[in-house]
Amino acid sequence: MLCLVLTFFVLSCKKNNAPPSNGGSPGKTTTLTDSIVVSLVFQTAATEPYDYELIISEPGGKVLLDTQSAFNTTVNATLYTAQPLLDLTTIRKLTDSFMTVYTYKGVSPAQWHSLQLYMFYSAGNEGNTTPATITYTNMPSLSPSNPAINFMFGDPLPLSYTGGDANNTLTLNYDMAAGKYAYLLLPTQGLYNLHIPASTQDTVAISQTDTTTSLSYTLPTGYSFVSSTLVGIQDTTDNTKCLQLTYQLLTFPPGIQLELPPMPFEKYSGEVDASLSSSEGASYTYYGDSLQLTIPYFTPGSYTLNSTDQNNFDPVFSTTSTRYMTNWSINPYITFNIYSSPDSTEHPSALISTIASRSKFLQGISVSNLTLNSFSYYNTDNLSYADYCQKASNYNAATEQPIQKEISYSKSY
Repeated sequence: MLCLVLTFFVLSCKKNNAPPSNGGSPGKTTTLTDSIVVSLVFQTAATEPYDYELIISEPGGKVLLDTQSAFNTTVNATLYTAQPLLDLTTIRKLTDSFMTVYTYKGVSPAQWHSLQLYMFYSAGNEGNTTPATITYTNMPSLSPSNPAINFMFGDPLPLSYTGGDANNTLTLNYDMAAGKYAYLLLPTQGLYNLHIPASTQDTVAISQTDTTTSLSYTLPTGYSFVSSTLVGIQDTTDNTKCLQLTYQLLTFPPGIQLELPPMPFEKYSGEVDASLSSSEGASYTYYGDSLQLTIPYFTPGSYTLNSTDQNNFDPVFSTTSTRYMTNWSINPYITFNIYSSPDSTEHPSALISTIASRSKFLQGISVSNLTLNSFSYYNTDNLSYADYCQKASNYNAATEQPIQKEISYSKSY
């Protein structure tokens, strides 16, 4: 399972944050007492080829901080401003021409810690692992074209496999964690095997009597099931004790959308994805004591777009929403994701032009040809936009109290 890495706190280079003689807003004078302190880190477990760029600015465009920093390194800065809410932007560069930009409009960065907003359940670090092999005998035949869609091995996930054909064996190479269950699911046959490996070279016979419980989801009218993921948590005091029970690529028999072993779990962490039309999708993510099979997506038509123009994107929501997001691109390799409060109007063209004119990563790149790719909105535990940002950017709050439910809707263009 993905594990959030530990952060190492060092002082980063700070630019554009000296006390100004006056503020960026007409009629306001910024003094030495009008300041906030930020301490921010962009956490990632991936190996990043470049540093990232962090820009914090006033709503009118005045830049308070523009710096490049290594990932997993803390940026500490004092920002001189009289504005209560600011715009925060991160630019992540994968290649010289491939970049992803995230902007959070109207936020309080002094209350943030992590720049990677995350509130979902995350399994803990399993500690030391050992390369191991497990061979299953008495196996049914799997699909010769793509056997991987006919079985799931978790947790941990396998590194490679052989067999799965007429020889009735399946051999998996994986990283074994001491005391961790090896769970094999065969959805087409409705069979499973739950086993704590006895050694790094183990053999297990599949029993035809170890059958799963077959289930399906109940969705609101108009929605069609697409896929689901599910983790069963065996011990909430030790978040390494969990099992991956299903994931998106599995193929189930007609009428079945989920198969589970007949065993109890203290908590479940799941996601259920559905479609509303060829251009509309929905997702429901939850964490709780019980398995959720009745999915409460947004009622179709819960919003109105007064304008989708790049100069004025104006949604109105008839349901409780935490935030909304628009995704824009200037070419296939550079995308802008703008998050806003549900009661606000975005001005993407002006915002993106301002970011590009200030950014070191985007220097010399034209942003005049903006294309709207998608629009999404979310209800996260009925939180306000400000409360969501504060909690999701706080690593301890997010991991100790994962969100109980999040409903999202997205439309592509």
